[in-house]
Amino acid sequence: MKQLILLLGMIAAVFLSGPRPAHAADTPPIIDDQGDFFSPPAVTDATRVMDYIQDRFKLAVRVVTFEHPPAGENVPTDARQKHDFYQNWIIHLARQRGNPGIIILIVSHPGHVEVGVASPLLAHAFTAHDRDALRDLLLKHFREHDFDHGLSDGVRLVAQRLDQNQQPGAAHFGQQPSTRPASRPDTRPAHNEDQGEEDFKVRR
Repeated sequence: MKQLILLLGMIAAVFLSGPRPAHAADTPPIIDDQGDFFSPPAVTDATRVMDYIQDRFKLAVRVVTFEHPPAGENVPTDARQKHDFYQNWIIHLARQRGNPGIIILIVSHPGHVEVGVASPLLAHAFTAHDRDALRDLLLKHFREHDFDHGLSDGVRLVAQRLDQNQQPGAAHFGQQPSTRPASRPDTRPAHNEDQGEEDFKVRR
């Protein structure tokens, strides 16, 4: 009997310590730092906050960084075309990652931050004002080359604003609100056309 119990325990240990299913390995991390902006401790800390947001508000937040725009693509110099370029890029990234409620795109060269927010969230849970505050906070830290604190403070701002606005519930990027608010919110990703070609410069 003792041998049977021991054998069952060993089998359970093998299953528990075994590899994750193949589809889990193919899923991009919630902080996909291809641009190598953040230290491992900063990613671990921010991930805990993002997990809290997911658990409390049923809301997925994703951060994606790149060193450059996609191969063969150049950022337009015209302000409106530049806005459309980053908007289309962040929509594409959101679709690739299951349409999270909030997605943050960060690029090294040229240095740029873009924040996309699901339309239903903009009505109350995470408004255009909250979105712009997040972008401004990230840029403030990034212009000082303090990327770790930018990430940490940024995800905490998301959690704080969601908590203040008290609007839990799943929302997805690109989803339309079930009812139109009295004044239609600005659904565009945060963008200031008065900025120069680069929002921040990276010293590498």
